[in-house]
Amino acid sequence: MGTLTWTEEDEDGVEHQRAIPHKWEICHSCAGDGTIPDRAISPTGDGSWTGSEFAEACHEDEDFRDHYFGGMYDVACPDCSGSGKTKAIDWTALEQRDPALAKRYEDHLKDEACFEAECAAERRMGA
Repeated sequence: MGTLTWTEEDEDGVEHQRAIPHKWEICHSCAGDGTIPDRAISPTGDGSWTGSEFAEACHEDEDFRDHYFGGMYDVACPDCSGSGKTKAIDWTALEQRDPALAKRYEDHLKDEACFEAECAAERRMGA
């Protein structure tokens, strides 16, 4: 187990470094493999395929399915940088050590997620 550092600002605007315990987990994006198919080869460029799009790609290139599932189009996973593992908050250790800090950090993560969702919605609307 290691620690991540979170900079928390108190009500007076003073920043404090907080140690957040973490543990290693298998990367959810690549299932620990360290690679994923290059998202850019999908029709939308984001890695998503419909069944009909994939079938069409396989029809246009008979070897596409074998190449795709064989790893020919794989790139390093962007979420774990190819290591196959990611750091995850060790909530059990954090809550045992400092329940108040665990609550503040959880609230911080929720606020960040809401902000990111708002930004994404604004980008979709052209802002």
